[in-house]
Amino acid sequence: MSKTFPRETRVKAAAESRRFVFAFGDMPEIARDGSTLASAAAPDVTGLTLGTPAVNGAAVLDDDGVTLAAGTAVLVAISGGTAGRDYLVKVNGTTTAGDVLAVWGTIAVR
Repeated sequence: MSKTFPRETRVKAAAESRRFVFAFGDMPEIARDGSTLASAAAPDVTGLTLGTPAVNGAAVLDDDGVTLAAGTAVLVAISGGTAGRDYLVKVNGTTTAGDVLAVWGTIAVR
C-alpha cells in the first residue's frame, strides 16, 4: 500500500545547509499499527542537493518543537537552491510492515 501525507513548507537561505525533519508518525500505518520506518529514500530535486535520508534512530524534535519517537521520522540535509524559488521534495519511507509512505515538503529558498 502506498500513501501520501500532506505537504509542509520549510524555509532556508540559499547559502544554508540545513537538516529537515519529515514526520511520518501521524500516518495510520504507524500510529495505529505500531509499525516504524525501516528505510527511507528521497528522489533528486533539480536545483537542490539532498543528503542521504536517514530514519531517526532516537527521538528527535520537529520544526515546531514536537518530539517524534524513534523510527517515525526521516532526516534529510538539504543545501543549495536559488533565492526566490520553491522546490517540492518527496521523502519515501518503508515501514517494518512493508507499507510505502510518502511525505512531501516545499522548501522555500529565500
